Amino acid sequence: MLRVRLLVSGAVGHIPHHVDLWTLGAFTRMELGIASNRSLQARNWLVLPEQKLLQVTAGAVYHDGLGTLTALRERLAYYPRAVWL
Repeated sequence: MLRVRLLVSGAVGHIPHHVDLWTLGAFTRMELGIASNRSLQARNWLVLPEQKLLQVTAGAVYHDGLGTLTALRERLAYYPRAVWL
């Protein structure tokens, strides 16, 4: 199924840019259902959808001034040994 976004008229002077701002904690809770500052147990890894992990760990990051997103992406980049086995 092909999804297409169409420009619709809104309030005068309002432009819908489709840009959302999230804290890292809120983003990881929404996307992965986990807290961004906690380590994951093996059982937690087993219920994470691979597509969601890919969405969080891949792609360009244009600014991460605090380095928190980079640290999270490195932590989630590959399954721990216990999960891999």
